[in-house]
Amino acid sequence: MENVLSLARDLQLKIQSNEDSVHKVLSNALHLQDVLHYTEEFHNNIESINRVSGRNYTSVYTEHNLAPADRSQFAKLQKENTDLKTTLDDYQSALELIMTKYRQQMRKLIESQKTDSSLSQIRQYEVCNIKCVTS
Repeated sequence: MENVLSLARDLQLKIQSNEDSVHKVLSNALHLQDVLHYTEEFHNNIESINRVSGRNYTSVYTEHNLAPADRSQFAKLQKENTDLKTTLDDYQSALELIMTKYRQQMRKLIESQKTDSSLSQIRQYEVCNIKCVTS
């Protein structure tokens, strides 16, 4: 019984640690989601302006139309955008993995609690039978 309690405590600590990791990953994923949302909103606004004005303002943002000093900044921003998308995908994958493991651990914990309560009921039944027989 003591071993089961020890395992349950260890499991609870692991779950708590996993929950902390999930919260960190979720926080980062939400931040990246906000960045992605604002980027999409920016592109939608540019498209709306292009439709209304009949001009293509996105051509202003191509690397060829930038001054040499701005080209490196533009390249950095493009790389950062790619990195952010990759990071977001990684965080989402990690979050899915963590949640899968969390669900598995919770399922095991619930099953062990059911088993423990069944064993407890069997022991109570045995004790009751012993008392009834000796009485």
